[in-house]
Amino acid sequence: MPAIPILFRFCPLNAVYVLALICLGMVNAYSQADSSKKLHSHLHIDLEDPLKALKGKRALIYGLDNRQTLIRGQASTIWGGYTGVSFSNKLRLKAGVSVVWLDQNLDTEEEGMRQQSTRWLLTTLGEEFDFLIIGRFRLTAYGQMGLGFDFLRNQTAQNPEAGFEQNPLITLELGSHANYYVWPWAALKVGGGWRGAAPRAQRHLGGLYLKLAVGLDTTFVLRKLHLAKPKEE
Repeated sequence: MPAIPILFRFCPLNAVYVLALICLGMVNAYSQADSSKKLHSHLHIDLEDPLKALKGKRALIYGLDNRQTLIRGQASTIWGGYTGVSFSNKLRLKAGVSVVWLDQNLDTEEEGMRQQSTRWLLTTLGEEFDFLIIGRFRLTAYGQMGLGFDFLRNQTAQNPEAGFEQNPLITLELGSHANYYVWPWAALKVGGGWRGAAPRAQRHLGGLYLKLAVGLDTTFVLRKLHLAKPKEE
């Protein structure tokens, strides 16, 4: 049995350390029109109100994200893309797509070697809210619902041409992650949470998810590069 699933099942804290090393270097890219607001390095604590944030400046956001998790006992990555609206650079409402592409070889006593393939295709609605801001540090509450399908295929020597079975899948992810802005355009992100799954036949697809990434503000970077270009006479 792979080491990572063992760590997940019997010691989630150790799994955090292992997946942290595996995920290091994975990048989340995003764009936010009002994110050029400078981050102050002096100590300043804000406990934020989401209703107050809704009244603030709005901006279009878009980007990529990912989470590390276990699916059918196998370490996997949920990949996603999104677009949405940011309010006050603190509250973000997003819509997007999440996908999983996972293949694994299983050695079973009854069937011998079996290749199990999992595919997910989900449309998602989510929110992120920075409820605690301390200087360059932000603590974010995260929630996302997914609606789509789980595709499962089991190929064996006796049935090498097996096709995919399609089953409805609803997911609900709740968690939190911390962000530390090393520069105004780059933040370190680490966090985790829990994913529930429905209907009843798909509940085994729920579980812990982990997140470790680097967030890059592409709009901020592109704007700075544009301003750095010498003007043509």
